[in-house]
Parts: sequence; C-alpha cells; structure tokens
Amino acid sequence: MPINKRSGKSGPSRFAPKPAAKGPAGAGRPAQKSAKPHGKPGPGRPSASAPARPARPSGPGRPDDRRPRSGGQSAPGSPRPAKKTDRAPAVKPVITVTPGAPPAAKPSAKRPAAAARPGGRRPLGTARPSNIIHTKWKDSRAFMIAAAPVYKGFFREETLEKATELLLVERDPLIQPAVHRLLGEAPIGAMHFDLVWENMNRFLYTVEASNRLGARVTLGWMVARNHQEFGAILKAGYEGLCQLNKAAPALASEPLGAGFVYLPDRYRRPEMGRELPVYFFRWPAKEAAPLCVASPAQLALAAAPRPRLMGRVETERIRFGLTELIVRAFRPEKGVGLNLPALSPDDFLAWRSEGGASNVNLVFCRAREVRSTPGRYLQRLLTMTWPAPGGVFSWVPEDPARFFAAVCAAVGEETARLWVAGCCGLFAGRGSRAEKGPGAGYVEVLRELAASAPEQKEV
Repeated sequence: MPINKRSGKSGPSRFAPKPAAKGPAGAGRPAQKSAKPHGKPGPGRPSASAPARPARPSGPGRPDDRRPRSGGQSAPGSPRPAKKTDRAPAVKPVITVTPGAPPAAKPSAKRPAAAARPGGRRPLGTARPSNIIHTKWKDSRAFMIAAAPVYKGFFREETLEKATELLLVERDPLIQPAVHRLLGEAPIGAMHFDLVWENMNRFLYTVEASNRLGARVTLGWMVARNHQEFGAILKAGYEGLCQLNKAAPALASEPLGAGFVYLPDRYRRPEMGRELPVYFFRWPAKEAAPLCVASPAQLALAAAPRPRLMGRVETERIRFGLTELIVRAFRPEKGVGLNLPALSPDDFLAWRSEGGASNVNLVFCRAREVRSTPGRYLQRLLTMTWPAPGGVFSWVPEDPARFFAAVCAAVGEETARLWVAGCCGLFAGRGSRAEKGPGAGYVEVLRELAASAPEQKEV
C-alpha cells in the first residue's frame, strides 16, 4: 500500500519529475515538456483521444497535397524563374538625311471640332460649323425720351433671348427666312439684337444681320408685350402694314414675315407656355427713328434723352408724304378708307434727308377700314390732327398747293380734281367746320386749284 506523505514535509514523491541524467561533460539536460491539450478541441486541433496524424514526409520527392491559393493549379515543385536583370540596350536606328533635302514634316492629326453653343466663342484652331449663328443682345433704348412712362412687363427679357436663340438652332420658319429675303441664301453668320424703343403694347428691336459672304442688312423687329390683347393689336398692325405696302411701297416698309416666339413657363408647365406674336420688316434708313410731335408746327425724331428737332422744310416734306400715303390707302372700288384717328406718330419712322424725296415710312398700322366717299375721306384728312405741346399738329401741309400736289401724286391729276372738288363742296356754307380744320382760306384755295386748267398745275 503506497505511503501518502503529509504536505509540508519533504520526501520523495512519485509525481515529482525525475532528475535529469548527467552527460559526459556534466551539463544538465533540459527537461522536455509534454504538450497537454487544454480547453475544447477546435478545428484543426486533434482531441486527446484522436490518433496522431502521421508526419508529412519532407524532401524533393514528397507529394504536394496542399490546395493552391489561386483558382488555377500550379505545377508541383516547379521552381520560379529568376528575373533577368541585365537587359541589352535597345539599338536606335540611324537616319541619314541628305544635306540638300528638306526635313520631313511630322504628320499633324486633325483636332475634332468642339461643339459650340449659339452665341458662344469656339476654341482656337477648330472649324466653325455652318449652322451656328452668333447672337448678341443689347438694351440701348436709343429712341426712348426721358419723359417716357414706365409700362408693365409680362415676361423677362432673358426669357425672350433664350427662346429666340433656341428658335435659331432648331427648325426656324421665321427669323432666318426674313434675313434670307434681303441677303440671299448664303449662311447667316451673326445677328445683333438691340431693344431701341417700346410703348404700352409693343417693343421695337433693330436686328443687324450678316452672312458668311460679308453682306450686312438692318431689319426691324416688332414684339408684342404679351400674347393676349397686345398680341391681337400686333397682328392687326402687321395686316395693315402689308396692305399699305402694296398700295404705296415707297411710303410703307416691306413686311418680311410674321409668326410667334414660344416662351416656356418658368416651372416648365406645358399648358402655361405663351406664343408671343412678332414680325419683321425692312429698316428704311440707317438713321431712321420713330416720329414724335415737338410743337404745333414742328416734328422731331425720338432719341434719348430728348427728341431731335426737325426743321420746317423737313416737317413739310413729312407732311407731304403722310398725305400721299393716306390718299393711296383709299380703295374707291370698295368705297373704304382708313380710320385715321387710330394712327399715331410712333407708327412711322422718319429721318433727315437732303433730297426732295419723302423721308417718312410706315412700320405699323392698326387702323381699320371704314366706309366713306372720296370727298368725305379727304375732308377727314384735312381735319386730322395730333396732340402737341401747346396745341395740335395738323397732318396736311401748310400750303394748299402742296396738299393738292400730294393728292395728284397718289391718284393722278384728273381723279384728284374730282376728289378735291367733292371735298370742298362739303365745306360750303359751314364755316365752323372749315375753321376746325385748315381754315376757310385753305378750302377756297383748294377749290380754285381743282377748277383750274391742267396746264396751270405744277406738281
């Protein structure tokens, strides 16, 4: 029976490690620890009761049963080739050039054309597309006097500018055809828009257009203030202009086309978009400006900040042109003429001229046709006035002979005598009506001119 010693007393024990054997040199041999498993066995760790795994043979001939790290399976035991560190330098070819021959030019690769938006600059060295029109917008208001009232706006100027540029790059049935009528079919290069004048129902722009051949022209552009009631007024004004241009091409500007510019809604609502009526016409002269009345006997040209006064001779020349235009507008086959009070001074463009030609041109006419006889139509013309500072301005020339000459230039001398005689008969016995117009003396001179012989008449 084994002896169990008390703890605390020294003595041999069967659980104590055996003393290490001494070698020949007397050095102590280190004790070998026996690996004891602890804890629960995990993956890759054998349990205490599991048989030991046989040792894997080592050496060059041992089988390699390890899984390859990548998807592909490499050759077992294949040695990796060493990198070549000593490369031979590349030999450059020697090019011999004849002393008399010019150096070879390097091939130049063409740069792709950059897409440029309308009105923007293109990068240097790029080709200019044929369908790009450079636009420029200006707000000079060169014909607005300082005392002009401020009118309500229905859209922003930027909205009209962007809509117009969009129309130019898309299918344009309005702007480019108007320019091609004056400059030909050459591609348009640039268009400069300038807002020069406005009133309560419309805007007036000048458009300077040029084509790729260097030709230039100036157009007038009328734009309605809105697409509702003012749009209807603009359409009526264009129809009147077309009618008077056929009757008097020298006194009414040539219409170049009418249509609309689509203004989108701010929030892109399709039902809230607006079709703004516009039309183009030929600008009559470089220095032309809207007409205005300065005094009962003097006209002026609209300019900023104050109108430019015209002389007496120029005022009489404009009166002569107004009389001829109004008489030409009468259509005797239908017995209709214009409603004269509907015409205003800013419906005309005027300019200073040194020659004897009339320097006035109609660009807008909203006057409707009314039924009348030739004599009564001339009577209305004689009594037609415009308000002026300190009085009224009469349309007809101060000299009755000039009035009779204007009627003769419009319808011929024989017809003019008949019409003037019928007009003077309406004033007979009614001195008050004559006094409201040009005066009783004016009517008496006209009666004598109508009754005189054709040989005594000088136009």
